[in-house]
Amino acid sequence: MNSNLNVAVAPKATEEFCVLIADENLLVAEALVSSLGQFAKWRVIGVDDLEDVHRILAERHVDLILYGVGLRNCRGLESIAGLIQRATDSAVVLFTNAVDYDLIEAALKLGAHGVVRKNISLQSLMRTIDLLESGERYVPADVFTAFNNRPATASTLPGRLTPKEIEILKLIDSGLSNKAIGHEIGSNENYVKMFLRRLYPKMGARNRVHAVKLGKSLGVL
Repeated sequence: MNSNLNVAVAPKATEEFCVLIADENLLVAEALVSSLGQFAKWRVIGVDDLEDVHRILAERHVDLILYGVGLRNCRGLESIAGLIQRATDSAVVLFTNAVDYDLIEAALKLGAHGVVRKNISLQSLMRTIDLLESGERYVPADVFTAFNNRPATASTLPGRLTPKEIEILKLIDSGLSNKAIGHEIGSNENYVKMFLRRLYPKMGARNRVHAVKLGKSLGVL
């Protein structure tokens, strides 16, 4: 175990959804702990060593782990598999800018909850954490597209579109308003708005036009 522990901790939130940011660069982890911690929305912890990740898991429950694939003492997929196996009650999400599709595919098959870019904006990161906190999974648009364009692996991607999501995308593509879509599916405008708020981050879409464009690139529209 690392005798000189490098751990950054944000102030305790009222609702203690715990986020563990594990990155090989402690300055990155500390910056995110400080930025996210100021909103007092989550309990945020930052570390730069895989041994510290396991130590914290032994001490407390962690809901979400943003796992830097270059973390110190990390042995690639072997370490990711071991973490997923141990942290069965935690959502493990790869935290990286380098896209290794083989590693991502293997990690998703093992049970990882998705991928988050390190260069994501703070606002987008907060929305993504909200999505993950609700039990959803998240994969960036380019990774989502790459996997869905590979027939052998698209069906295994946890972030794939559901039949309901495809149905609503088709209704958007037909030019219907949220109110009209709600009527079409036997619901209401507010339901559609909430549905789209979850769908856009899942797809990595900026808005309804971008979501339709991505849907067409995936061949579902």
